[in-house]
Amino acid sequence: MKNPRTLAQLRSHPWVESVEQEEEDNGYWLNLKTGYWSPDTEAGSLHEFTISDLCAAFISVETWPAWMAEGKNRPTFSL
Repeated sequence: MKNPRTLAQLRSHPWVESVEQEEEDNGYWLNLKTGYWSPDTEAGSLHEFTISDLCAAFISVETWPAWMAEGKNRPTFSL
């Protein structure tokens, strides 16, 4: 699947629930559909100030890992 490069492509992407522009030029919020997240932000939403930056951040979006899909907390590791 190609990475979105425009606002229209973001809005029509099958993983995207919505893209909203904030008032007073404070950027854009992209909300992902259930089952997708950004490991970079550990969230189901992205915030950027430009569409270009939002498209760049969207590259990190992926499906939930198994632990998240099962409703568990992130595994912790000790040395």
